[in-house]
Amino acid sequence: MKFRNLVSVFFGVAAVLSAERTSSLLNGSWEFRLEGESASINVDLPHSYNAEDTLAGGADYFRGKAVYQKSVRLNPEAGRRYFLRFKGVNQEAEVLVNGREAGSHRGGYTAFCFEVTSLLVAGENRIEVRVDNRFNEEIMPLIGDFNMYGGIYRDVELIETGLDLISLTYFGSQGLQLRPELNAGMDRARVGVTLLVDSATPASLSANLTIRGLEGETAAVVELSPAGTNEAGFAVFSGSADISNPQLWDSVESPVLYSAEAQLLRGGRKLDSVREPLGFRRVEIDAEKGFFLNGRHYKIQGVCRHQDFEGLGNALGVEQHEQDFAIMREMGVNAVRFAHYPHDRAVYDLADREGILSWAEIPFVGPGGYAGTGFTPGEGFAANAKQQLREMIFQNMNHPSIVMWGLFNELNKSGEGPAQLLEELNALAKSIDPGRYTTCAVNAVREFNKTSDLLAWNKYYGWYGGSASQIGGWADSAHKADPSRPLGISEYGAGASIQHHTEKNKAPAPNSYFHPENWQTLFHEEHWKAIDSRDFLWGTFVWNMFDFGASHRTEGDRPNVNDKGLVTFDRKNRKDSFYFYKANWSENPVLHINKKRMKVREKSRIQIRIYSNRGIPLLMVNGEPVKMRSEGYCIYTANRVRLQNGENQIAVEAATDDGMILKDSVVWLR
Repeated sequence: MKFRNLVSVFFGVAAVLSAERTSSLLNGSWEFRLEGESASINVDLPHSYNAEDTLAGGADYFRGKAVYQKSVRLNPEAGRRYFLRFKGVNQEAEVLVNGREAGSHRGGYTAFCFEVTSLLVAGENRIEVRVDNRFNEEIMPLIGDFNMYGGIYRDVELIETGLDLISLTYFGSQGLQLRPELNAGMDRARVGVTLLVDSATPASLSANLTIRGLEGETAAVVELSPAGTNEAGFAVFSGSADISNPQLWDSVESPVLYSAEAQLLRGGRKLDSVREPLGFRRVEIDAEKGFFLNGRHYKIQGVCRHQDFEGLGNALGVEQHEQDFAIMREMGVNAVRFAHYPHDRAVYDLADREGILSWAEIPFVGPGGYAGTGFTPGEGFAANAKQQLREMIFQNMNHPSIVMWGLFNELNKSGEGPAQLLEELNALAKSIDPGRYTTCAVNAVREFNKTSDLLAWNKYYGWYGGSASQIGGWADSAHKADPSRPLGISEYGAGASIQHHTEKNKAPAPNSYFHPENWQTLFHEEHWKAIDSRDFLWGTFVWNMFDFGASHRTEGDRPNVNDKGLVTFDRKNRKDSFYFYKANWSENPVLHINKKRMKVREKSRIQIRIYSNRGIPLLMVNGEPVKMRSEGYCIYTANRVRLQNGENQIAVEAATDDGMILKDSVVWLR
């Protein structure tokens, strides 16, 4: 695709040069105002109108209507068609062009696209988007431990095409559906292809698909055959391509990506094309042996991630997504549960390239420990749930990184429960994409927990009651009770403030304003020890990779933030537990003194705890060597180390295999 900055563009010139589509970002310079305000301000997209008030104290951030407006100067040409594509508007959007309705969309986390050809005029064209993030009992999510940020918080594109095109409006997808399969020996692959065509004269058209490898070499070319029309009236072209000895998409080890380009033609002349990612991998999950990727056991080192960032709300750009992925890869993450809704396509693109296994889910979110059900009986809510599921799958099914579709999180049964709807959602997901697993995240025994292929639990032993050491016994009991069903842990975590510390490890009250960092560290040490020794757990996911906005929370070192992240909301500080996982999950050299932020120590004898994945470190306290012992899992300790009054110089070194010396140090006062 050709991208151009669009302030004042005359599309007639592009139409003369090419019959193919062109795409232009419309992110710059929108007039914005909240409902009831007369004056507008100028904003650029992505934009959220709750980036600040969700952190201002209290849970009463603005949930209401807002208006975005932009003027675009263009000269629409006969024989050309024009579309507006929105990648994310939370949560209801009504789009008008020159005062006339282009369309509306309900659901805040998936893309949508409207044709606006008949609404355009030569010269100035006024685009208006009316946004509403108010609670609506027919639109999921109804509730959740996260903020329902309002705004046009992802990119907006203006797309120009010829009269005949690959569909842009089928559930917001690219119009190309790929279904790759590997044979038993993984030395041959077949790709099933469905192409949706938007044309008044489809009988005069032909289509093909070219699959290219990493270096651009052609791996296969297939002619696609007409196959009738689908329920939306789009012409369907289909076929399949065979590839010998495909290179595998092998997660972080070797995430080999192919590309698949579909072309629409008339008489040999290309009218339109679209390119999608393609990867060949086999995922198998065994109830006893766990997760297998391409025939080998693969230990999931997973985290959960919300799509918000301090100061931006959920209006993240590629820069923030890339920063998050860099931090996750530094720690050794190989799988992410993208909670609790579909994330930006750019996120799944990154996961494809980085080899990150992905769990994508719809925002069918229950109350967890809060009031409510997360479910509204009736056809309105059910229809919206199915719409959001279709959009998520059709828009993202070509990403090899996505290995499962999530159907719900922590639903309760109250009155008329969601069991029937969940059965319908599971069947719908399987009908669209039979090659992927479905899963769910639960926190209580419900009859509908067995709806999906996989089961995963949100467990917080050591935070919301109990002790962290209980997680292993619970897992053994749950597996024994249902040994034929794959079992995972979708969430486990504890809050932590980098400003709070204690000499002793004592569980804090979760809803208090004191969340010592060292308790989170102990929590994760105990959990990973138990998880690492139990291969039957198909996957486990830390809650959460990053602190995130939750305006109703009044705890930790400040309100409005869920501080269970391993990294702070602003991404500036990695907590001690981050380095524990980095030492155990990655090949990156780690040497890290725990509790460095606890500058003042009260006791004269303390434990010094160090993470090192380069062997026993050399510890010096006030210039004197102190012997350390290994506790396993890259943990080294020195107990009852004497501190002198005043300053204490703590220094540690370790050598890497290539001769590099790692160092860390801190000064503690007593």
